Amino acid sequence: MGISFGLDVLHAALSKFLKTQENTDIDYYIIPLGTPKESLLVASKFRKQGFKIELELSNKKLGKALDKANKENFCNVIIIGEEEVRKNQLKIKNMDSGVESIEPFYFN
Repeated sequence: MGISFGLDVLHAALSKFLKTQENTDIDYYIIPLGTPKESLLVASKFRKQGFKIELELSNKKLGKALDKANKENFCNVIIIGEEEVRKNQLKIKNMDSGVESIEPFYFN
C-alpha cells in the first residue's frame, strides 16, 4: 500500500511534466476572437507549410486563452480578431519575450 501511494504521486508529477514538455513543439497557438472560419484557414495554411498548430476551439476570452498559452508553454500565439481580418493581418505574440508583431495574411 505504501508503494502504491508513492507511485500515484510520482505518476501525477510525471504526467504534468510530460504534458508541459509535449507542447513545446507547437509552433503556433491560434486564438480566434469571433473569427472561427478565418482561424481555420490560417491553421490550414500554416500546417501545409509544416508548422505544428493548436487552434483554440472553445471560445475562450483572450485573457483565458493567453493564460492557457502560458500554462502550456506555447512559444508563439496568433490572435485573429475581426480587425485583423479586415486589415488582412495576423497579430503574433512571442510568449517568452512578450513582443507582438503584425504580419500580412490575405484571408481571400
